[in-house]
Amino acid sequence: MAVAVAAACLIPMSAMADSTTGTSLSVEGQPTPGKVVYAHVVVTGSHIVFAGPGTVFGGTVDLSLDGNVIARVQVDITNTNQTKVDPCAAQLFDGTCKADRVYGDHTEFRYPITLPAGAKQHTFGAAFSGDTKSHSSAAPNVTIQTVYPGIAAAISLLD
Repeated sequence: MAVAVAAACLIPMSAMADSTTGTSLSVEGQPTPGKVVYAHVVVTGSHIVFAGPGTVFGGTVDLSLDGNVIARVQVDITNTNQTKVDPCAAQLFDGTCKADRVYGDHTEFRYPITLPAGAKQHTFGAAFSGDTKSHSSAAPNVTIQTVYPGIAAAISLLD
């Protein structure tokens, strides 16, 4: 029993996530095979963001196309509303400051994705990994139908 209690005391409290996040996804642009569309991702709720050297890394967003991860985007200060900073949140054993922890509550970015040729339908996904202070979250999948330019017009002429 004493070993279990001692082991529990060794778990750092900062490793426990305490903030709930939400992730949303939309796909912008004309869904033409071989052309670029944009995955528009928004992560809400308090989460850690990377603000450059001397700061703690935050979570990442995995973007998927048809069930395969095609990109991992680091959540950083360039696309986030910064809300607070915990100075010297990470220290070395001698007490030397290693890194600050920066928080945001709204991260938003657009990521270009070239649609493969041939398929008539594609499913996109976005999932935030979470971090030591916030829970992970995933957006509902978005499914689009691809359209070849001119085909719809040709089909309507045949009607």
